[in-house]
Amino acid sequence: KNRRSYTGAEKQIIRNLGVVLGPIIENARIMERLEGLVEKRTQDLKHALAAIRKKNENIVKNHSIIKKQNHIFLSLFDTSTKIHAIKEFEELFAFTISHLKSLFPDFGLAIIFEGERAGVFETGAFAGITDSERKMLLQQIHHLTSPDIDRRLKQETNGGPETFWTILPMQGRDKRVIGKMIIKGARLDSFTRKVMSIFLGQVSSAAQNRLLLRRLETMAATDGLTGTANRIFFDRACEKAMKRACLFPDVYFSLLIIDVNGLKKINDQYGHIKGDEMILAVADMLKSICRETDVLSRFGGDEFALLLPSTDSRQAAHVIRRIRDKEKNLTLACIDNSGRTLRIPIRISIGAAGSDEIAPKNVLSLADDRMYTDKKQYYRRLAIKKDALDSPSAVNP
Repeated sequence: KNRRSYTGAEKQIIRNLGVVLGPIIENARIMERLEGLVEKRTQDLKHALAAIRKKNENIVKNHSIIKKQNHIFLSLFDTSTKIHAIKEFEELFAFTISHLKSLFPDFGLAIIFEGERAGVFETGAFAGITDSERKMLLQQIHHLTSPDIDRRLKQETNGGPETFWTILPMQGRDKRVIGKMIIKGARLDSFTRKVMSIFLGQVSSAAQNRLLLRRLETMAATDGLTGTANRIFFDRACEKAMKRACLFPDVYFSLLIIDVNGLKKINDQYGHIKGDEMILAVADMLKSICRETDVLSRFGGDEFALLLPSTDSRQAAHVIRRIRDKEKNLTLACIDNSGRTLRIPIRISIGAAGSDEIAPKNVLSLADDRMYTDKKQYYRRLAIKKDALDSPSAVNP
C-alpha cells in the first residue's frame, strides 16, 4: 500500500527481518495460547478445589449435625427412664429444663405447670429466663396459648425482632392442657421443635402419672369420718407448699384453720353421734367450696385445715366470705328432752394467713393464732348476748 519504492538492498533487509521475526511471532502466538490454556486449567483447578473444600465443609457440618442429633437422641433415651423415676413435680421439671438447656444453651426455657387448675401456676422450672420475665410469664399465664402471644411477650419485654417466644402445650392423656413449655430465642427449626416436643411429651406423661398418683394418695390418706385428708397427708402437702414458696417467692399460698364451736356442748347434751354429725356437716360445707388443688384436712376432733395453693391472703379472704355465707344456713337437727326437734346453728371460728404477709414457715402458726382470736371473739359475743337476754331489762323492757 506504501507507494514508496524500495531499493534492492532494502528489500533484502525486509526479507531477512521476515525470516527472523516470523518464528518469533509464531512462538509468541503459541505461548499466548499456552498461557490461556494454563490459565483455564488453573481456574478449573481452583473451582475443583473450592468444590472439594465445600464438600469437605458440608461433610464436617453434616458429621457435626449427625453427632449432635445422635447425642440428643441418646439423651432422650437416657432421660426417659430418669424422668419416670422422679417423684416430685419440682424435681421433674427442674431436671427436664436443665437437660434441655445443656442441649440447647442458646435458648431460654421454662415449664409452667398448672396441674388440676387451668390458668393457675402450681409449680415449674426456669433456665435462661430473667426474674422479670418469669414474673411476666406468670402474669400472662391465661394468655400463653393465644395466637398473638409472641407479640404480647415482645411488647412486655421490649424484645428485638430476632427473639421469638414459642409456647408448646403440655397435654395429659385426655388432651387437657396441664401446663406449658416456653422457649425464648431464635425461631425454631423443624428438628429443634421436634426434639422439644418429644421431651415435652415425656415430661407431660410423667406429670400426668404424678397427678393420678396424687389423687390415689389423697384417697388413701383420708379421715375415716369426714373423707377429708388426714394430718399426715396435710403435713406433706404443707411442706411442699412452703418449699415451692421459697423457690418462687412471688407465688404465694394461704392456710385456713377452722374450728367447730360448741362441739363439747353438743357431745354432752345430745351424744357423740350428734357431735360427729356436726363435724361431718362442717366438712361437707368446706368440701363444697374447695377447688381441686386445695387440700382440706381434719386436724383433730373439731379442727380443720385448708391449704390454698397459688393464693395470697387477699384471695383467701374471698374464700372466707364464701365459707361464712354457707355457714349462715348450717344447722344441726337435735331432739330435746320433750321430743321437740331443734335446729341448732353450727358456727365455726376461722384463722387465715398467707405467705405474702409472713415467711412461709410461719404461715401455719399465724393462721392458728388468728383462729384462736376469732374463737375468743365468738364466745365473747355469745356471753354478751346471753347477759343481755338474762338481764331484767331484756325481760321487762
